[in-house]
Formats: sequence, structure tokens, C-alpha cells
Amino acid sequence: MNRIRRFCDWAGRTRYPLILLALAAVLGAPSLMLGLHGDDFMIREVVRGTFAVGGLHRCPLDAFSFLDGVPDHNRELMDRGWLPWWSDPTSHLAFFRPLASLTHWVDHHAWPGSPALMHVQSVGWFVALVWAVAALYRRLIGRTAPAWVAVLAALLFTLDDAHAWPVAWLANRNVLLAGLFGVLALVAHDRWRRDGWRPGALLAPLAFAAGLLAKEATACVGAYLLAYALFLDRGRWARRALSLLPCVLVGAGWFVAYRLLGYGLRGSAVYLDPYHSPAAFLLRVARDAPILLLGQWGLPSSDTASFWSAPALGVHVAWAVVYLCLVGVLMAPLVRTNPLARFWTLGMALSVLPGCAAFTHDRLLVFAGIGGSGLLAMWLGGMGQSAAWLPAAAWWRRLAAVFRVVFVGVHLVLAPLGLVASMLVMAAVGPEMARMVESLPAEAAFAQQTAIHVNSLSTLTDALCASGRRYRGLPVPAHALRLNASCSPATLTRVDERTLVVRPAAGYLLPRGAPHVPGRPAPTTSLAHLLRYMDILTRDAATGPKLGERIELPTASIEITALTADGRPAEATFRFRQPLEHPSLRWFALRELRYVPFAPPAIGKSVRVPSPAD
Repeated sequence: MNRIRRFCDWAGRTRYPLILLALAAVLGAPSLMLGLHGDDFMIREVVRGTFAVGGLHRCPLDAFSFLDGVPDHNRELMDRGWLPWWSDPTSHLAFFRPLASLTHWVDHHAWPGSPALMHVQSVGWFVALVWAVAALYRRLIGRTAPAWVAVLAALLFTLDDAHAWPVAWLANRNVLLAGLFGVLALVAHDRWRRDGWRPGALLAPLAFAAGLLAKEATACVGAYLLAYALFLDRGRWARRALSLLPCVLVGAGWFVAYRLLGYGLRGSAVYLDPYHSPAAFLLRVARDAPILLLGQWGLPSSDTASFWSAPALGVHVAWAVVYLCLVGVLMAPLVRTNPLARFWTLGMALSVLPGCAAFTHDRLLVFAGIGGSGLLAMWLGGMGQSAAWLPAAAWWRRLAAVFRVVFVGVHLVLAPLGLVASMLVMAAVGPEMARMVESLPAEAAFAQQTAIHVNSLSTLTDALCASGRRYRGLPVPAHALRLNASCSPATLTRVDERTLVVRPAAGYLLPRGAPHVPGRPAPTTSLAHLLRYMDILTRDAATGPKLGERIELPTASIEITALTADGRPAEATFRFRQPLEHPSLRWFALRELRYVPFAPPAIGKSVRVPSPAD
């Protein structure tokens, strides 16, 4: 700890923001070799004006409206293979992020052929975020604590591995913009309230509005503004409440406009809209908030929760509660005696709530990390200088000594390694996914045919295959149909010339972390758990297709002909418009992450198709 203090003392005397900015640039540098991933390909098409799938001719500044909830549009997306056939026709996943979209417009018009320069822009936003956070810590922590504590807080934030995905994944750049403008709003608000700087009364809500136009998570700023009014503002209570009014009006106006313009979430079991499903959201908070806070304070990261089986996920939640209780015991003496510590704590705790509307991931922790890093730095600073708030109880001091080592190891040693490692993993996965996309036929005739996929890695990989191929100048099939559930073995039975019955081992719309083969326990941890979870991205199992229900697509009529014991589709019968051997139908199986030709079984015969994850 003494070495850390000496480093922070030295950095504080030598223009430490510049040191941190250089460190942020170095940490973000590996992202320059990553290229485009996942949603990046679709965003590229939208901002370039070439996306016209599902009847949608989207505005270039509306790159994050994935589904508009119009049944005809969603059915066309099913026909093209962007959505699985079991999707809710009214599924709606639309986010209002014009400012983030504008940065991608710049990417694909100013340097369209240089992904490295696109990543340079993201690293630049990360550097700007670190600068703003360092300024916030200097203003708030530097007033009542030694300068080196503010430096330590900024260092903890800079090294946080939660920033790996926002920096490395272009589509997640919106997190950096939201964080930057959110922090600028807090700095402006503090200058107005503490120093009497009147422009701050205008600049704070303007920065808040800019953040909201980049990503909805900027609403977390409201948590810190509330905490500021409760614990740091020195005016009368009425004046404190009035000081929040400009940002409250901005937030309310944004919310009303968001709804009136048709943005929001519906028909997904992965994403929840608190406005439409408040009860389900509260249940999600009870499960996911501890996981997210554990990701901020310890191990494992919240990313891992999506890879667990259902029993293992329960263990993860229980461990999170136990660990956080211990952290609470350690932080309580500081929080009781220090209003700034209370400010960081409340802001951090409330900031994890929006993240509970999605699947748990450390990339959702940027705002929580602001409070978490500030609070941890103050606690480590107090431990390092025997502050007056330290309890005299021997048991507390022994526990604190252990956790001081844990905190330093997790946040100053493992975190930067994890940040770089995440980028390197993305760098390794990207070429493999590219080769998978390129393994489909390259001849021009493929653009007039229908691709039939008898097995699949994931709903997401299916959806992004078309945009990935267009990016590489490869033909995209006119229609695409996936038969099986993600990462699942299945039995295919040929009934007649045009009819195929598909029975996944555990049915469709599998619950999170459930066994994918009946009678076998689910593996404790597996990438397949995450990939299968995406099958319910556009359909809630509770409202899934019922027995006898038909889905009519240009390629085939699909009927649910059996249900599982828990009411999910167990079997689907596909009645194709053409004989299965018709030259317009191209059949593929996914093996070792490559698409290979597949021959449908003879009439009256069955064939077992293995999971591509096996």
C-alpha cells in the first residue's frame, strides 16, 4: 500500500491527469486490431443508408433501432434469417441514441475502410472519460482528503476491466459517451452549487441531455444528483430540491419523447422494460443487482453469470450477497462518518438498477464504477493513514487487512490484465467468426436461393451473418431459415417430399441455464448457456408459440406439433413450398464453426444433427 501511495503522490505532483490519459490510451491500444464485430456490421449499413431489411429504411441517426414492433417488418426479418421463426411478431427492441449513431456515421463516412481509425475514435472517447472522472475526483475528494487519494480513485477507475467492451466494441461506444457527458453534468452541477458558478446551472442539464441522446444509462446521473442533494449540498432543503429541477425536466422531457417516438422494449425475455413490466423488473433487480455489484467490488465478474447453469447461477447470487455483506461491514464506519462516502455509495447502488433490465455484464458498470472507485479510494486512503473513522475492534481490523489485499489485487493487478485479456479474446474470436461467415457459398447464384440451416450456434450469429457477408462483398441468400434451437442436438424426420419434422433434444425456448439434453445435468459453466439464452431475445417462453399454432413464411409453413412438459414447443413441423431437393434450397449444417452442405434424409427416415457446440 505504501508503494501505491508513493506512486499516487508522485503522479499528483507531476500533472497526474496526463499520466492517466496516457495510461488509458495504452490500455485501449489493443482494440485497434479488432476490426468490426457483431452489431457493428448492421450499424454500418444503417449509417451508410444501405440497410433495407424488414421494410425498414432507417435514418442514419437511428442505428440502434433493431426492431420496430411492426408484425410485417418482423416477419420479413424472419424470412431473411435475421430473426428466428419463433420470434414474437410484435417484438420491439428500439433505442433512441442519435448522438452515438452520429459518431458511427463519422466512422463510416470519414474513414469507411479503416476499422483501426474507428477504434481510435473509441479510445479517444475513453481518454476523455478518464479526464472527466479525474476532474470529478479532484473536485470532490481533493477538498477533504489528501491529493493522492483523488489520484488513486482516478487510477482505480482507469484500470477497471469493466471498460474493456465499451472501448473494444465499436457498437458499445455509447457507454463511453454516456459516461463522459454524465460526469461533465456532475462536474458542472458541483461548480454551480459549491462555487456559485452560474453557467453550471445550464451546462449540467445540457450535458445530461447529451448523455441521454447517447445511451439510456445516462439516467444513472440522476442517482448521483439525488445523492449530491442529500449529502453534499449545503443549501436549505427546498433549494436543494429546486437545484435538481433543471435535470429533472430534461429527464422527464427525454422520457416522454422516447415513448412518443416509439422507442422501448417489448416481447423479449432477455431485455425488460421497467415501464411495461415493473414487477418482473423488481424480481430481476433482486437477482442481478448483487451480481453486478459483485462485479464492481470482487470476483467473479458479472459477465460470467450468463455462462452458468441454473444451480450455479444461484450459487453466484448467494456468494455475491455474502461478499457484499462483508464489504458493507468494512465500508460502514467510513460511510457513517463521511458525507462524500455516502454520496459515492448511494450513487453507485442506484446506478446498477438500469443494468438489471439487460443480461448481466460488466460493461453496464461504468456509472457504478464512478462511485465504487471513489469509495474504495477513500477507504484505502483511510486505512493507509490510520484515519479517525477506523474502528478499534480487532476483528474488524483483521478483516480489513485481508480485504485490503483482496481489493488491491482485484482492482490494481487483475483488473488491467482482465481489460487487455478481454480485448485479446475478441481479437481471437473475430477471425473465427469471419471464417464461419465466409464458409457459405460465394457464387452469385446464392443470392437467388434459400439457405436452410439445420443447426445453429446462436440467434445472434444467424442475424449478423447477412450483414457480415455484405461487408465482405459476398452474396447473401434471398431467404434463410433456421430449423433448430441454438447449440442443440436435434432429430430430423422426413415425412414426405416437402415435410420435415424437427425435434430439438430439449425443445425450443429453453430457460436460462437449463439442461439441453433430457436426463443429463446441465454443465456448470458453458458458452452454450449464453448462446441458448439468446433464443429468448425476441420471444418470452411464457408467450411462446402454442400447440397447433402456425407461422407462415415464404419458404415454409411451420406448425407446432408437440409441447414439452413445461409448455414450450418441443417439435415443429416444416412444410416447405418446394420439394426438399429443389435446387433453390441450399441445406447447411454447422460443424467446427464452418457451414458444410447437408442432405435432408430420405422419406420415412430420421437423422440426428449434433449441436455445433459439441
